[in-house]
Amino acid sequence: ATRLGACWFPPEDDGGEPITGYHLMKLHTDEHTHDDWEFLGTFFPNFDPNMGGLCHTVPHLLPGTAYSFKVAARTAAGDGLWSAPSPPARTPLPQLEVDPKGKVTGGTGHVYGRGWDPITHTSFKKDMFEAPLHLETHSSDKKTSYDQHGPVVTLHDHEARLEVRRGGGGPAVAVAAWTCAWSPQAFSVTAEAVRADPFLADRPLRNKAVLRKRLALVGRGGGVPLVTKALRAQAAGALGVIVVDDGRCRAFDQRCVRGADLAARGELWARGDRPGPWRGVRVPVVLVLAGDAEAHLFLPPLLPPGEE
Repeated sequence: ATRLGACWFPPEDDGGEPITGYHLMKLHTDEHTHDDWEFLGTFFPNFDPNMGGLCHTVPHLLPGTAYSFKVAARTAAGDGLWSAPSPPARTPLPQLEVDPKGKVTGGTGHVYGRGWDPITHTSFKKDMFEAPLHLETHSSDKKTSYDQHGPVVTLHDHEARLEVRRGGGGPAVAVAAWTCAWSPQAFSVTAEAVRADPFLADRPLRNKAVLRKRLALVGRGGGVPLVTKALRAQAAGALGVIVVDDGRCRAFDQRCVRGADLAARGELWARGDRPGPWRGVRVPVVLVLAGDAEAHLFLPPLLPPGEE
């Protein structure tokens, strides 16, 4: 899976107590709607002579996505102060292949960031040693099982389109999109787009763990209101919802969604819905045409381990 190697230098002063580990946190800097730091755990990595510091590999990250990290030293006397966040490092977009059974394989990318220094709590040291930051990419030619089952997609509140990047390093493809009126007023999210299971989201979702920190692709129809689909995907931890039309739409107008017309009047869809159910939706929700989704967004559904 795509991973980043976070590297740092030990503090010059440990306050008289040996360091027993380092707390590590990450921030997905492309997520402007979910900008909380996530605690990854406490580690005591070995010194990496190639990188010139202590290094810990953070696995299972989204491809083509920027992350920052920060660390704090742990001693018997207590925890140190958190370091300044590292400048963002972006994971590579892999070369992907899909075999006849739908399994995705590709080269693994590994990016290292270094140059930031934890400070121990006992030393109260305020000045940090800051070496120049170097980002080094190490790509393996070895083919390995890869956990990406969808393209990397960017949603923007100010654009009536998606930016879609698939494995292979080609240019982004613009896909027309219609934003729901109940989406956040401002958003910019970049994440992997993964098909929900069941795709119509007309029952509880089977692949909640897979949808977390990704964009959920859900189908229109099935007798379930679109707001219910959005809430189910959001509850699974999805960063946004891409509703795939069921073929009734030829353009983003009143024949597509009653009471709204993007082309003629610039209106957002669902503007006439009762506000009550939509008030619980905190992630962006957009609608795309069926043909565009089929051409640019779909890969085989991704299921949790053991359910293939």
